[in-house]
Amino acid sequence: MAPGIGPSLRGVTERHSPDFIRQQLQNGRGDMPGFQDRLSAEDLEQLLAYLRTLSGPPSFNRTPAPPDPAAAARGQALFRERCESCHLDGGRQPGIGLGFEPPAPILTDELRRHTPAFIARQIREGGGQMSAIGADLTDAQVADLLAYLSALTSREGP
Repeated sequence: MAPGIGPSLRGVTERHSPDFIRQQLQNGRGDMPGFQDRLSAEDLEQLLAYLRTLSGPPSFNRTPAPPDPAAAARGQALFRERCESCHLDGGRQPGIGLGFEPPAPILTDELRRHTPAFIARQIREGGGQMSAIGADLTDAQVADLLAYLSALTSREGP
């Protein structure tokens, strides 16, 4: 896998519980496959021990392309309608909607961590604590949401 495709693992044990990480490793999520059939309980514990050595803030390897301003404006309207009840301030702060634990992620960080295809799949299919808020959206509407998030990320810098 090329660097920057999956999320940064630095600080992952500070952001998520051991049980959450075990579940991700066993069952997978999004583009990440599950390894339940290939990891023993001992393997899981060794992976957790290694992940604990990766302390500090996550590193971000992706810089989204500058979006089309009209698409970003349409995406902002969709974000306000579909997303901001859980993701605060246009996704620039951790969301606390619906009492999530851990909180809904900072979306501008997520855009740097994941590919647009991964984020589009999360919008359409959900995963983890996120419901499929965009299962009924067209491809163009999902692209507009991504353009809005990209605009936020571009303004903040890498």
